[in-house]
Amino acid sequence: MIIIFRRANRHCEFSISATLTSIWIIKSDQRHNATSILRYAADLSMILTKQYEISRLKSLLENGELLASDAERCESFEILNISGICDAPYWMVDNLLQQIAQRHKDIDYVIVTGDFESHAIWDYARDTHQRMIRNVSQLIKSHFPDKQIYFALGNHEGVPLDSFAPSFTPEEFHMDWLYGTVADEWKPYIPADQDKTIRFNGCYMVKPWPGFRIISLNNGLGDSLNLFLFINQTDPDGTMSWLSDQLLDAEKAGDKVHIVAHIPPGTAEALEGWSLNYYKLAIRFENTIAAHIMAHVHSEEFYVIYEDPEDFNSRPVDVVFSAPCMTPYSRYNPTYRIYTIDGKYDGSTYQVIDFEEWIMNLTVANQPPYDPTVEQLYPSILKEYGFTANLPSEWSNMINQMKTDDTLFNQYMRNFYRRNVYPVCDAKCKASWLCQARQAHHSKKLCSDIPDASPPERDPKRGKWYSKKRGSMTEEQIRNSVTKFMNNPKRRPKGQCPI
Repeated sequence: MIIIFRRANRHCEFSISATLTSIWIIKSDQRHNATSILRYAADLSMILTKQYEISRLKSLLENGELLASDAERCESFEILNISGICDAPYWMVDNLLQQIAQRHKDIDYVIVTGDFESHAIWDYARDTHQRMIRNVSQLIKSHFPDKQIYFALGNHEGVPLDSFAPSFTPEEFHMDWLYGTVADEWKPYIPADQDKTIRFNGCYMVKPWPGFRIISLNNGLGDSLNLFLFINQTDPDGTMSWLSDQLLDAEKAGDKVHIVAHIPPGTAEALEGWSLNYYKLAIRFENTIAAHIMAHVHSEEFYVIYEDPEDFNSRPVDVVFSAPCMTPYSRYNPTYRIYTIDGKYDGSTYQVIDFEEWIMNLTVANQPPYDPTVEQLYPSILKEYGFTANLPSEWSNMINQMKTDDTLFNQYMRNFYRRNVYPVCDAKCKASWLCQARQAHHSKKLCSDIPDASPPERDPKRGKWYSKKRGSMTEEQIRNSVTKFMNNPKRRPKGQCPI
């Protein structure tokens, strides 16, 4: 996920306490006198797929060369009835970064929220992860050579997936291989006094401008699928204590903070202990935290934080934004956002004022002349939902309004999927999504007025690939399907790979 900021040189007329998400690219825009963030599709996760499908079929196909072309690999999976599992090919990421760099030349800095690997979790290994982190980091650097870039770790950085061993585990499980790799690769952007911290727990803090700090938080140490935490999940490696100390230091200095992390609190992969502690820190430091920047879920989502963690009728304090992702995985169009924030000047709040969203329409991109160009999904979140300002209260009111306003809810679902055709969401489905927007920690009390508010079903949005049908094909059927595809005279020439 990448975000672009345009800084303001004069004070904006109102102050807000909104939040942000994921990978950022910051820019200056003198015309608008504000700061915008171009947020690149919520995850950078899944951006390299060189081994992805081909590795999976190696055990089933005698000749791996049948899938030698990246384009052929993705298309062959379509005929295998498991479409929607393709991650973002390298060239697509390269193309999108190039379009961002060309379209938004007033970038100030970039934030990347992690997940550099594909969903080929059966292929995960420490050495390949290290190569992918270096490769992707260097690709981003190449497109923004004169900009600051700040990274965070995603759950896919763990080997196995979601595995971040705290220091109390035996040394063979320690994360030195990962934390050391990112410390070395991201060294140009991380102050020397943060080197020891990032090598210990994958966290760090930077001060891009006077009065402004960015905290990169490794919340893989709060991941509910991190099995090491079943041994002891009490503030592993002191990450939450470290965050609290950083926020207190910023408060004393009068600085504003953007927190960058991967997994949003309250979601299925965030432990309740971690989520609730984070929630309480957000309330305690509401006047210091200017943005919560997260990703992970691939879709356009938000989570309201309330003054009373158990009462949705209490004052909305903040919002965690989880922007859409770059990867087409789960049948999405690759996406980025441009946020407008209060900019660089004495007394700036550094809070989000507005944002717009851009997508790469893959249907159009895969038609002649195969010239992928981004298009705008909407120009302003304020205009899109009729907000007077980007305030937590507006987002909380939107949840209440969507309970009875199907038009507004369908508009949100369209932006959620980034396409006009999407799965039907019945009353139970709708209740689930509205409840989730209130649950920045796992409390049913926050949804007591919403009937049938069980956790959202993720199956519909994943598409055909999630069907049991994917496992019903024999080795011979798979080989025949791939051979049939390769011999199809209508198949796109190798020189015209889809983006």
